[in-house]
Amino acid sequence: MVLIYKLIGWPCLVGVLTIFIAQGINALIARALLKWERKRREATDTKLHKISQFVETLRHLRLYGWQDVWLSRIMEARQHELNIRIITSIWNVLISFTNTFASGMFPVAAFYAYTALAGLPLRVDIAFPALQLFSMLEVSLRQLPNLVTVLLNARVAVGRIEDFMSEPDKEEAEDFTPGTQRLEMKQASFAWPGAKKPVLSDITLSFPPGLTLVFGEVGSGKTALLQALLGELDQLGGEYVRSSEMVGYCGQTPVSA
Repeated sequence: MVLIYKLIGWPCLVGVLTIFIAQGINALIARALLKWERKRREATDTKLHKISQFVETLRHLRLYGWQDVWLSRIMEARQHELNIRIITSIWNVLISFTNTFASGMFPVAAFYAYTALAGLPLRVDIAFPALQLFSMLEVSLRQLPNLVTVLLNARVAVGRIEDFMSEPDKEEAEDFTPGTQRLEMKQASFAWPGAKKPVLSDITLSFPPGLTLVFGEVGSGKTALLQALLGELDQLGGEYVRSSEMVGYCGQTPVSA
């Protein structure tokens, strides 16, 4: 940039102005890209969650013939993710196009200012060295789109980590008289960690002392209910009375007969 300024003088600042305008446009595009990149990560999380559930319960799903239903849900989530990927790719292409167009307009604007505004003759000893310097500068400018994309992805990733680390701690259990504790929910709603859509809505139930059976179809929410009782799900609303006594949880491990 300094060498170009020494060669053609102030007209090169007109070319620099095109670069600043392009970066301003890219800043607006980057904000839109950041929004859609967050949506893409959420769609990927949803897809991976459904795939994990499918793999974990594959044996039972095939036993009841429900694998096609779950497969259609996975493909629907995958298609949603692909649609958002297309949108983010378009925004990335716009950033690349803006930088490439600006780097190409840099010498055009500078030479226009040099000849039309400054009224100086564009001699060979000026034009060819300036074009060489413009080419060298263009190589650096074309690295900006990749840099912007990397920084945006890093910002989204760091933001997701910060959201996870800033989640509130589990509430401490209330004090009860020994032997009278019970788990109880009143109009409680729960969602998977980080999700906004509830997976359990308006649950009202209590577990009295003794044996309690929870049964239902595959995918009806039995595992989600257990995870809610353990505090592994985010409580969106309602009331959940926890026990102060030690609670043991034995996870199911499917084994082949």
